[in-house]
Order: sequence, then C-alpha cells, then structure tokens
Amino acid sequence: MTEDNPLWYDYVEADEGPGAVLVALAAGFAALAGAAALAWRALWLPDRLWRAASAALGRRAPEVRPARR
Repeated sequence: MTEDNPLWYDYVEADEGPGAVLVALAAGFAALAGAAALAWRALWLPDRLWRAASAALGRRAPEVRPARR
C-alpha cells in the first residue's frame, strides 16, 4: 500500500472488536429497554382490554330508545 493511493481507506485492516465491558453494557441496555417496553405495554393493557370489551358490547347491545310519554 502506498501513501499516494486515494483508496487507502479501503485497504485498511479492521480494528479489533468491542471489548467485553462494552458488550456487557450494550446487553444491559438492551435488556433494560426491553423491560421498559414490556412494562409500558403491561401498564396500558387494562385500558386496551376495557376499550375492546366496551366496543364489542356496544356492537352487540340493542339500540335504546327513550320511552314515549
């Protein structure tokens, strides 16, 4: 490889991979992010169930008309 080659960066060897500490930090972050997403979904689960049940009951219930006077 010569210094006057404009594509010298294509021939550069790759650096060594990430260390064990960085891999552990990334895995910990991924686990925390997954747990936070799971907690968020579990927090809103009763609301989604209630909305689905009320929508289903709303479709099934007969129309209520006011009584004549």
